[in-house]
Amino acid sequence: MERCNLITYGLFATIVYVVYIIYKKISARRQLNRWKKTPKNIVILHGVPRAKAVPSGSPFALKLETFLRMANISYKLDTTDGFGPRGKTPWISINGEHFTDSQLIIQYLSKKFDVNLNGNYSDEKLAIGTAVRVMFEEHMFWGFVRATFVDETRHEATKHLTFKYPRWIILYLIRRTYSGYLWSQGLGRLSSQEVHGFMTKELKAFATILGNNKFLLGDEPSEVDASIFGFASQLIWGLGTGLKQYDFVRQEHPNIVAYCERMKAKYWADWENCLA
Repeated sequence: MERCNLITYGLFATIVYVVYIIYKKISARRQLNRWKKTPKNIVILHGVPRAKAVPSGSPFALKLETFLRMANISYKLDTTDGFGPRGKTPWISINGEHFTDSQLIIQYLSKKFDVNLNGNYSDEKLAIGTAVRVMFEEHMFWGFVRATFVDETRHEATKHLTFKYPRWIILYLIRRTYSGYLWSQGLGRLSSQEVHGFMTKELKAFATILGNNKFLLGDEPSEVDASIFGFASQLIWGLGTGLKQYDFVRQEHPNIVAYCERMKAKYWADWENCLA
């Protein structure tokens, strides 16, 4: 009898899983079909809803939108399909094609529209820019995630975010999901104080590299500034006063604040109109 029950449960679980996979594939196909026909050479930028303190609560979405403005590429924002078929945000649709991953999208659009935001910067300078970008996107990002959605600071940090569904349900699900990601990534196994120590040192490294430059690499902006601004602006305006890094940056590294203000003034003159 027990063996029969196990077989029955196994078959039921298999059927449910197969139905779920089929549903996901059908949903993904329908999602792409919705954006199959778009105005020629107009980028449809799919992202999360506008936030109250920054145009997007996703640093990667803000990065990509800033790049589009820097490159003078025409785009329209869509927040109804924020997560693409691969489960990532942002993603884009253009001329019936769809692309994911902010950095791969930037590479594709730069080639398609013959855009070069790196000017005459040397390979050495560009290498430094790449290193700083990766520091933000692959390490500090997880510190932001932990402070925003997992640690006690989450109550203050998420005030500026908006959601299409009941807030408490979304934040609960996000916390559960990101807690697992953080444990696998490694920062979830450390104390809040240890994570703060990492972030403080990395922000100091960024401030040191920035120095008195107007932009990361010098007097002119480069492609990497889109990414740096996408992340740094979350700290300056988006995450709220509940984070230790907020006070640390404003007190110890005013050049980071000035940098964000400079990028905001240059590319986001309509900033206030882009808030929720």
